Amino acid sequence: GGDTCEICLEGYYGDAVITKNCTPCQCHSNGSVSEVCNRESGQCQCRENVIGRQCDECKPETHGLATGG
Repeated sequence: GGDTCEICLEGYYGDAVITKNCTPCQCHSNGSVSEVCNRESGQCQCRENVIGRQCDECKPETHGLATGG
């Protein structure tokens, strides 16, 4: 994306210029706020009590990510 293809498209992260390694975010559908992640780090925006780059882990003392609870 970008005027000169210098950034990864929305929903992807990585280096679009030097290593050309744009990778899908793969944010967890129940654990993240959206499918879009940080274009540089790949960090998804997690819901409350959810952690991990892809928002696929419950914080300690919590459970229910698979069911969205």
